[in-house]
Amino acid sequence: MTLPKKGFRTLTINGEYFVWRVRKRISVLEEIGGPLIVPVQYMKGGQLLLINTGYKRLQSIGNPNLIKEIKPSLIEKCIRKAINEGWRYRQKGKPMEISVEELD
Repeated sequence: MTLPKKGFRTLTINGEYFVWRVRKRISVLEEIGGPLIVPVQYMKGGQLLLINTGYKRLQSIGNPNLIKEIKPSLIEKCIRKAINEGWRYRQKGKPMEISVEELD
């Protein structure tokens, strides 16, 4: 599955383009207290990367700036870590999951 490009932010890492976005709508998982997940994909399609930010949407109700803490630099660190751990972003396959908590 390829992510749509409209409404997504882009990042360039080692000359490769990636798209990502923080969803505006709350997912079903987030409604029951699950973590905020940010999808990332290579611009031309391929394996999806799902970044567990460690944030919960319910926290953002009292703090609207919480979502703004998910910055491109954080997403870039996660992408680099995923690539080092074998993320095959150019190939199709089961989504890879990574957590912000795993960053050094």
